[in-house]
Parts: sequence; C-alpha cells; structure tokens
Amino acid sequence: MDAQTFLDNFATVADAPGGVQRLRDLVLELAVRGRLVEQVVEEHSASTGLVATRAEKGTTLTNSIRRGGSVPRIPGPDEHGDEVPRGWEWARLDDTGEYVNGLAFKNSDWKPSGIPIIRIQNLTNPSVPFNYADGPLPEDRMAHDGDILVSWSATLNAFRWNRGDAAVNQHIFKVVPDHRVVTADFLFHLLRHSIRAMAESEAAHGLVMKHINRGPFLSYVVALPPLAEQEKIVAKVDELMGLCHELEARQERRHLATTRFRGSALHALTEAETPHDLRHALQRASANWPTLLGQADSVPGLKGRILQLAARGHLLGSGASSVDQGEPLESTGLEASEQESWPTVTLPDIATWATGYGFPKRYQGHADLDILFCKVSDMNLPGNEREIHTTVHTVDAYMLKQLKARAQPPGTVIFPKIGGAIATNKRRLLVRPTVIDNNCLGLIPRDDIDQMWLYILMSSIDLTAYQSGTSMPSLSHATLSSIHVKLPPLKDQRRIVYQVENLLSLCDAAIAALRFKETAASDLADGLAAGLA
Repeated sequence: MDAQTFLDNFATVADAPGGVQRLRDLVLELAVRGRLVEQVVEEHSASTGLVATRAEKGTTLTNSIRRGGSVPRIPGPDEHGDEVPRGWEWARLDDTGEYVNGLAFKNSDWKPSGIPIIRIQNLTNPSVPFNYADGPLPEDRMAHDGDILVSWSATLNAFRWNRGDAAVNQHIFKVVPDHRVVTADFLFHLLRHSIRAMAESEAAHGLVMKHINRGPFLSYVVALPPLAEQEKIVAKVDELMGLCHELEARQERRHLATTRFRGSALHALTEAETPHDLRHALQRASANWPTLLGQADSVPGLKGRILQLAARGHLLGSGASSVDQGEPLESTGLEASEQESWPTVTLPDIATWATGYGFPKRYQGHADLDILFCKVSDMNLPGNEREIHTTVHTVDAYMLKQLKARAQPPGTVIFPKIGGAIATNKRRLLVRPTVIDNNCLGLIPRDDIDQMWLYILMSSIDLTAYQSGTSMPSLSHATLSSIHVKLPPLKDQRRIVYQVENLLSLCDAAIAALRFKETAASDLADGLAAGLA
C-alpha cells in the first residue's frame, strides 16, 4: 500500500469506531516501514552513524531474557521481515542511544517540596500531583523539557516531557538519543511504534502488570532511515498527527453539540404542556431527524420518547402520509379536549393478568414432547425488541398437558417483576403460546384492545415507580392495578400502532445504516493495515 492510497481514505477510516487511533497507528506503521515519504538516497545511507556506534558498543548485546546470554549487535536475517528501503539499515534499539533507568525512590524519600519525581502516573495523567525529593540528584537521572521518557512497566509507551526539570523514577527510561544515528523526533515516533509491537509480543511479561525487560527492549530490531529522510518522515508524521488531532476534536465538538441538541429536542417532546408546544417540538424533531439518529447509542432514547408520545395519543398522525412525505414525526391534530374525552381506566379494565409458573427442573429433557417456556433471562437475549425469545423444553406427556393449560396466548405483554432497570427496559410480546416463569408478569389484552397498543402503553410506563422492597425491588399485581391510563378508541389505538411501527422501523433502519457505515470504515482500516503486512 502506498501513502497516497492511505491519505485518500484518511477521513473515511476516521469514522470507524476507534478510527482516529487506528489512523495514528497506521501513520506510525507507514513511517517506520519507509512508505510515508519518498526515500532520500545518501552516499553513506544510515550505516554511517551505525558504524561508529557499533565500534564503541561492541559486537554483542546482553539479552536478559536469555538468562544472561547475548545476541549479535547486527540483527540476523531471521530477526526481521521484509527488505528495508534503499539507504535504510536494520539495527537494535540499543544502537539508537542510551536508555538510563530512573532512581528507586522509597516512600521515606518523599518530601513535601524539592525536586519533582516523575512517576508513571505523572506521564499518563498531568493532573496527578508530584512527589518530591531532596537534591542534588545525578544529572543523568534528571529529565528536562523535550526529553523522551519510556515507561516500561504497567503503562507501556513513550512520552515527551514538557513540565520542567524533574527526577526520573524507576520503571522509566530516560532516553539520550545518539544523534549520529537518529534524530530525537524520529526516535520518539519509532519508540511509540516499537513499544506497541513489543506489548503485543512475547517481549511483554506479567499477568496483572505488564512490563518489558531491559534486555529484550534494547535488543528489539528496528529499521533506521538516513538522517535526512528521518527529518522528512517526522515532518509528515507531525502533519498527519495534527490532522488526526483536528479530526478527533471535530468529532468531539460534533458529538457534544448533537448530544445537547438531542437531549433538548427529546426533553421538549415529552415535557410539552400545550398543543402549541407539542407541535413546535414535533416540527423541530422532524426537521432534524438525521441529527436525532446520528449515533447508534442515541436511537434507544428516541425510541423511548416515541413510545411515550404514542401512549399519550400525540402520534396519531394521518395514516401513512406523515412517513411517506419524509416527515417522521407528526402531531395528532386532535384538540386537547378530544384526548381528554378518552376514558381513564386501570390496567385490569383493559387486560387480565397472566399467571406465571415455576417450571420444575426434573422435567427438563425428560421425553420427546416440547413446550415453549420463557424465563427472565430469555428476555435479555438480543433480537426483535418487541418479541420474546422462548426456550424449548422437553417434557413427558402428562407434564405437557399440564403446561399447555398454563400457556399464555399470543399477544400477551410480559415483563420481569424482580429487579431494577430490567423491569423498566424489558417489555416483550409473546408471539406463540408460551408458559412464562413465575418471576415474570403478563397482561392479556381484552378482545377490544389492540395487543400492540398495549405493548406500547406498557413500554411507556416507568415501572420502577411501582416497585416495592429494598434488597430486591419487585412488582405486584396490586401495585400495577393502581396505574391509571387513558384509553383511546380501538381505531385510534390502531392508528397509534401504525405510526409507532413506522417510526420504530425508521429507527431500526437508521441503526442498521450507522452500523453498516461503521463496519465499512473498520473493514477499510483493516484492509489498509493488511496492506502493510
């Protein structure tokens, strides 16, 4: 893959989940493989500086992972992959400079003031306060602005220090680049890429807190370009990293703005006190429908608002026209007095309670006859949010007869009676005769009640307000029977259902489109990464 192909797809990859970080990783991958800029051919190439440093450091390098053994300073063909670009040379990180481990400060060394001590926390989070130590301290263990520091334990990464003179703590290398071999800026990018690769390899050890031993770290094989090319690479990397930062900031601003708008628009929909306020809120939402559905995580909240509006009779619309004409939300057009004429009823007035049953385990898997059974756990499975997942159990002939007598009919709306958020979020509709667990409650609609309207109604109610108990909040027939609701005529129930079905279908289509876009961007990022292999 060439750099132009990568750049042409830069913005598309950014839209993938974690896309900006993927871009940063790909930029470094291209940079260290010599594919980001055109090569600069020098008379002596990168070998000029390496000859001098290798003459000083010797022909071998101690490698602690091999129990005190050593490796040849010049990497062998079996230690690296593809051929490097012209003018590049294979080397080890030890060839790039000196890596000085920090001081082993004890708690007793900490003082209320003095020389700041750089711990790993100070590298990863600038808001973490410093510990201090008395001076003077060895200069080679002091960090100054612009120095490269490498955290080789817990957090594995390279950092540029810019918070003034401070002492380096243990588990951190202070890097002193050998400018005959590398520029400091190129080495910083090279280290970030190399450390990430080491963190994913056998060079990193530890189950709870990963670390990289000094020997494997210094003997890690890297490719070094000529110094002049390093400067060009750094300039391009900085340019692209700046673009990544700009894309990330733009995404954050867009996310913040849309989140605020979405919250305001949805609040206005459900809190409107007059028909005028409601019409205005509906018009605003309809005009900004793509924004309301701009992120997959916003869709469930919008669905909840749709159900609430529908249960109040605010989404009666005028048949299919409101959807067909591209206006997803439309006010009912009914005067408040007409809606107020709907009778107020309780749940037992419009439905009968479905009876749960404790399924005896001894009958599971017993014979060849099947019965559908629904437990609370079945309600948590993914799929059509309106339909319940059911488990098929095998029972004997006698038990089958008993259970069939207890099976609830299709159209029964069920929900858990135990638990907090689950009782609010999980409402399902039976599509086949099914026995329900005794930890579930169900409502069987009367013949003159549309079953889908009953589902919409129950989905719009915050059932947590009707739970009792502290350690295990639960619902009961008695408390739910006290809920008062408005009962529209059957024709209006069906109009409400029609509108809601269309709107929920739009929401589902939006989620599918968003996920398709994210998947396509992720696949593109994977393809670009594979092109580097």
